[in-house]
Amino acid sequence: EPEPEPEPTPEPTLNFSVDDNLISAGGSVNLTWSSSNTTSCTASGGWSGSRPTSGSTRMDNIQNESTFTLRCEGEGGSVVQMLSVSVLGSLQISWQAPTENVDGTPVDGIATYRIHYGDFSRNYDVIVDVPGNQSSHVLELPMGSYYIAMTAVDIDGEESALSQEIVRQAL
Repeated sequence: EPEPEPEPTPEPTLNFSVDDNLISAGGSVNLTWSSSNTTSCTASGGWSGSRPTSGSTRMDNIQNESTFTLRCEGEGGSVVQMLSVSVLGSLQISWQAPTENVDGTPVDGIATYRIHYGDFSRNYDVIVDVPGNQSSHVLELPMGSYYIAMTAVDIDGEESALSQEIVRQAL
């Protein structure tokens, strides 16, 4: 009689999650994981050390963007997952109110300033409206570089062309 085929060793699985992936500087997150067909787990990146095969832990006082890596091993191999947490920075911009239109006529009142920004030059995926009586604004954004341009909208609803672009860091 032929020998029965041995059962294949099951591959390990891992579910790894974070309760918030965008926090204020100094904030906390909870990391939670569960694995199967594993005998050990090891943390690296924004945390370290040996971890149980299932569990959760709170990471406090996160100041910079962090990547948390968890690797679990079992007889059937290993499995790795990574999670990133971004930290909000602030970016202050200020401007001078325009006094005349492109054609030289006086501006008859600004209703709104529009801040256009994004990760790439001349490719703005977010617009923030600011009241026309303001001349500065603070954006709370994940730390990094942003391309920013502005428009002004007058009380008749006419929007100006985009301003010159600036590049600023959210810190």
